[in-house]
Amino acid sequence: MLPFFTLPTLIQKCKDVKVDIQEGGQTHTESLLLHLTSQRDKNGSTPLHIAASLETWSSCFSRLSEQFWPKPTSPTTQLLDANEFMVYQPDNEGSYPIHVAACNGRLKAVQILLGRFPECATLRDKRGRTFLHVAVEDKRFDIVKFASTGAEFSSILNEQDKQGDTALHLAVQVGVLSIFNILFRNRNVRLDLLNKDGLTPRDLSWINIPQRWYNRKNPRFMIHQSLLHARSAVGFSRPDHFYDKYKKERDETKDYEYITKATEVVGLSSVLVATVTFAAAFTLPGGYRADDHVNGGTPTLYGSYAFDAFIISNTLAFILSLLSSASLLYSGVPSREVSVRRKYYLLSRMLQHASIRSLVAAFSMGMYVVLAPVALRVAIAVWVISFGSLLCGSENMDIWHYLVQANTFRVRFGILAARSQVTPILRIMCTRFWIYIIIFGLPAILKIHGSY
Repeated sequence: MLPFFTLPTLIQKCKDVKVDIQEGGQTHTESLLLHLTSQRDKNGSTPLHIAASLETWSSCFSRLSEQFWPKPTSPTTQLLDANEFMVYQPDNEGSYPIHVAACNGRLKAVQILLGRFPECATLRDKRGRTFLHVAVEDKRFDIVKFASTGAEFSSILNEQDKQGDTALHLAVQVGVLSIFNILFRNRNVRLDLLNKDGLTPRDLSWINIPQRWYNRKNPRFMIHQSLLHARSAVGFSRPDHFYDKYKKERDETKDYEYITKATEVVGLSSVLVATVTFAAAFTLPGGYRADDHVNGGTPTLYGSYAFDAFIISNTLAFILSLLSSASLLYSGVPSREVSVRRKYYLLSRMLQHASIRSLVAAFSMGMYVVLAPVALRVAIAVWVISFGSLLCGSENMDIWHYLVQANTFRVRFGILAARSQVTPILRIMCTRFWIYIIIFGLPAILKIHGSY
């Protein structure tokens, strides 16, 4: 394949050249440029198909070249100028250049094609898919966003392919939350359409939830919850018939394997926390008073609020990590039912996460208590970074997911609908950060009541 920067020269040289073409025993004269741009490879792809799949020059080359000379014209634009009829020519799979551009995530090519030929939006391939169907199925977020936010494409938002699936049906099936949200926010996207199997997006969301352990961060679970909160339509008349037809039997062998692998990771983490906190208990910040002191051998900083918070958080981290390890032992007993082992494993995870949060508190308060007298700003920065990492960490990503979902509901249904996400957010905050009520509350209570 020739590099794209030779394309303008090639087009210019072929522009005015005529050639004799033999077809069906007859000869006729045709423009060489039209002839070349109409040629196909073994897959039925025209030069426009290939240009749409590659879009343009290297982005790095383009950025550098813009500093010295005008930005080069896109190959898609050049081929459209040479032979615009190729935009309506499908390949062997029935895919038009607009489908190829969408499949490969070439937003610029999609914009060029639709800008010059808006009717391309309604072209369908052999499976009855528009370019939006293709973009959703191939998880091309930028193109889905472009199509779903443009008012001129509202007519294709609810178009169904030969299986009766709309873009929303496919978004539910691929399970990409960002793609689902961008479609769900558009009020023109219908939630009640049935495909050929008589299933709505809500039905598909339940069917596609994995039949294994999953948590609330699972995008398929959140998609199902969004459609559930939206009270979208279902395609069945009797729930028992639906569940009997589509429910999946869980493979206990895989559950056992999952528990075995997961316990190794959780167990390692629990042991590390226990080791660190045990060592910290005998190397307290600030050191100890001299032996000739009245209270010789006692911690120098004892009595300050920050030091007491450090002691309590370190103690909790140590105890919780031990409890997590003990619970993990029960979850690893092969003779127990998998449901019982699962409960012990989940309890172990909850205790482990609480111990890690306590360890973070112990670290930040330990740093604060030794730095505050001489470098208060640095001490506060350490405190903010430590606790900020908990809010932004992967364990709390579901909180951010719920906030995104709340905004999605606000866009589609209004501000009042966003309240449905408040309860789960508050529940998560309480279950995950209850430990800090003890860590920071108990020293304050003791200080107020003068217990030391």
